[in-house]
Amino acid sequence: MTNAQAQKPHSPLLKLIAAGIRISGLASKMVLAIYMGKYLPLADVGNYGLVFGSSMILLVFLGLKFDFVVSRDIVTATPLVGARMIRDQALLYGGNYLLIIAAGFTIAALHGFDIPAWQIRYVVFLSIFESAAAALCAILTSLQRQVAAYIVFFIRASIWVIPAVGLGLWSAEYRTAPVVLAAWAGGGLCSVLAGALFLRDLPWTQAIRLPIDLPWIRHGIRKSLLILIGSSTNTFGFYADRFVVMHFLGVEAVGVVTLYWSFANALVALVDSGVLSFSYPRLIQYHSKNQTALYWRTVRNASIESALLGTFFALAMAFAVPAMGDLFHRPELSLNKVTFWLMLSGLWIRANARLFYYILYSRHQDKALWLGDMIFIIPSLGGNILFVYLFGLPGIGFGAVASGLYLFLWQGWWVRVVSSDTEAHALPTTS
Repeated sequence: MTNAQAQKPHSPLLKLIAAGIRISGLASKMVLAIYMGKYLPLADVGNYGLVFGSSMILLVFLGLKFDFVVSRDIVTATPLVGARMIRDQALLYGGNYLLIIAAGFTIAALHGFDIPAWQIRYVVFLSIFESAAAALCAILTSLQRQVAAYIVFFIRASIWVIPAVGLGLWSAEYRTAPVVLAAWAGGGLCSVLAGALFLRDLPWTQAIRLPIDLPWIRHGIRKSLLILIGSSTNTFGFYADRFVVMHFLGVEAVGVVTLYWSFANALVALVDSGVLSFSYPRLIQYHSKNQTALYWRTVRNASIESALLGTFFALAMAFAVPAMGDLFHRPELSLNKVTFWLMLSGLWIRANARLFYYILYSRHQDKALWLGDMIFIIPSLGGNILFVYLFGLPGIGFGAVASGLYLFLWQGWWVRVVSSDTEAHALPTTS
């Protein structure tokens, strides 16, 4: 029996529990954003944003996007084969982690790139913990253990907010970016341990005895290489806004963008976890079994739920965030509200484009994904540079809209033009 076959259909109660966990996590991150906006100097918020962006970019390289292969292969694997896949993935990741630790500490010791050593150390360890936790969340989701995946995500993304905020409220000396980052690192480590605990029921004793599947690893690396290139450019483009703002406007402006991004990006995360994480494992199964009617019914339902949830959240944030600026006496949140509204609009478009991504992913249209991600650097990084140069801080909002529209149109075009009946001939995969 496969992992997928062992799972029961998702009940409304299960979706409600997972949504509650996710909403609690988002609420914690919003509390952190409000706390930083009220108590931390904008320069510290900016430094936090730069470390955050650097960590997100680096973690893509640490995993070589091998999770792209594992998450799809493990859906239809037996528990024993699935455990072997997870073990081999862990060995690959572990080697990369040792390399980045050595490189990071060498750069810090030599004072390379004119970056403070403490920032380099946090970038290294945060990227490692985020990479491992993200891989575990993807595995749990593919095994249709969504509640476990969101518990891991809650620990990774939100539970650490309690000590970070609590210490700052207790004493002003803890209201610094390093304290927040240290709490985040602790949460990341705990989430990795929790993820491993949720997978303890797999047949590890038998799996450990199996030889390392080097052909599968080599095939997976080759298959994910172009995905890695595309994802790295996509991720850099997505987080490049803070580096562009740093260049043109300074670290305090990066602080404003970081606060806005903390609220706006929650929209994408909510749609992804509240709707699409339940849908994409089923899309993979239905496509593999040629169950066309069930496949497109799932797509239709997910599109409606994504649009409704995203619209409700976007409207709530559009009113709440500027009001928070007035309430907490941080005029930066209200004076630049047009920038925030533009960012929110761009991320609303991006959230609705995520369904197209999962359709292409489930249909093995990998070329459309990695090629689109490579091109993404043009509207994202190029758009941010151009618009910030022309309009200042609001240019970040225009850039978000441009990059969101690009993803929606590119991925939507491939979904519509390349039908599932002809995709194997019209658009070969990367293998």
